[in-house]
Amino acid sequence: MPGSAARNGGAPLGGGPSSGGASSGGPSSGGASAEEAAVATGRPAGLRRNLNFQILWTGAASSNLAVSTSDVAYPLTILAATESPAQAALFASVQGLAALAAGLPAGSVNDRFPPRAVLALTETCRAGIGLVTVAAALTGRLSMLLLLTAAAVIGFGQPLAHTAQLLVLRQIVPPHQLTAALMQDEVRTNGAAMAGPALGGALHGIRGLQHAMPFLFTTAAFALSALTALLVRMPRAPAHRTPTPEPALVPDPALAPAEVPDSAGAPAPAEAPAPAEWAARRVRADPLAGARWLWGHPVLRAATSLVMAVGTAAAGLQLAVIVTLRDQGVPAGVIGLALAIGEGGAIAGIGLVTLLRQVRPGVFLAVTCMLQIPLFALLAVPMGPWWAAGLLFVAVLGIPAIRVLMDILVIRQAPPARRGRVIAALMTLIALGAPLGSAGTGLLLQHVPVQAALLTLAGAVALGSAYGLTRGCLWRARWPP
Repeated sequence: MPGSAARNGGAPLGGGPSSGGASSGGPSSGGASAEEAAVATGRPAGLRRNLNFQILWTGAASSNLAVSTSDVAYPLTILAATESPAQAALFASVQGLAALAAGLPAGSVNDRFPPRAVLALTETCRAGIGLVTVAAALTGRLSMLLLLTAAAVIGFGQPLAHTAQLLVLRQIVPPHQLTAALMQDEVRTNGAAMAGPALGGALHGIRGLQHAMPFLFTTAAFALSALTALLVRMPRAPAHRTPTPEPALVPDPALAPAEVPDSAGAPAPAEAPAPAEWAARRVRADPLAGARWLWGHPVLRAATSLVMAVGTAAAGLQLAVIVTLRDQGVPAGVIGLALAIGEGGAIAGIGLVTLLRQVRPGVFLAVTCMLQIPLFALLAVPMGPWWAAGLLFVAVLGIPAIRVLMDILVIRQAPPARRGRVIAALMTLIALGAPLGSAGTGLLLQHVPVQAALLTLAGAVALGSAYGLTRGCLWRARWPP
């Protein structure tokens, strides 16, 4: 699962199969409105005829392509200027730290403000820093500080944009079409991940415009994403809508207002909200509510920790592959092509989604993560770009199915009133170790041979997966009804 899970936030842009009802509609019932309109016309409109979905899909694809292109182009630029793998890894580390810092607040922001507005503003900011980078490159003033600032802005925008995209999707797609929307999203996500590395390597190799082509492309891609966010038309909410209550919400007596005795000595109720309402207000205002809900379930905790462990080790794998191929004399364009072929395994793995229900979720997740150990180790064998591409191809085969698995087990089960914070918490927890993984890999590559670094990463996967793999509740877990 190298690279892609952390890059895409660890959460899919869509709902799980058969996710109907209030649990999939999210805080807004836009999907239900679309479904009612389809029923009124006598036949359901397909996703191809859902103009809002296609606009959102185009913008999300453009944004993902910009991120995956920058993940290769920026480190190659730094590596060419400094000859230091550690400094090249610093870009990914800063990007990961910024995404981590924005993770939990992203859920609260999207629960409080219109997700479409959040998405448009986020992508505009990312396009803005790209424009500044282009200007600096054209004028010969490109600096390490500016490149790291760009990393911070791109990373900070990731959880904000992904959470907003997911919430907008649930408002413009009816529940019965969420499965098809998810499959299209996997094509978009993995297609961008496949094309981005090759494009980043090719654009970096263009000597014209002071090597500004990668920055120019990512700027245009983020700008397109911002434009499409503005073009999406959100369905109107019902005029007499009743807010969805928090399920199984236990009132906190400590938050209840004190009762004041009246003149007769009998307690008179204070003029304040009831305990349950106080607790509900606290949940709505608490940015950690999603993380507490997620970490409070043993199966979800074990599954998330397992993905976190593999994601931490995989965060710097792409840089390690770039360095080992560069040491073998492979041109930048061929390196990008090899990485693109490796990412193609995620597209091929979309077919595994249909087999999910035939295997227990914990078994599928555990086996897929365990397979990463020998694959990481085999990358240490220097047998050229196509050997590395083949191993990466196999390593990412299970990513689409794992995204759908986590969507069904986590996002679909989340209370609607805090779904944005649950999504953000899931992405944040999965990306928690990415900065450490990127920085650690850079330091390894700086001080030890690349083969030793890759073997160390394989050992880190084995060690980090130990907790999740030893949780019996994960192996026994079954699919929710």
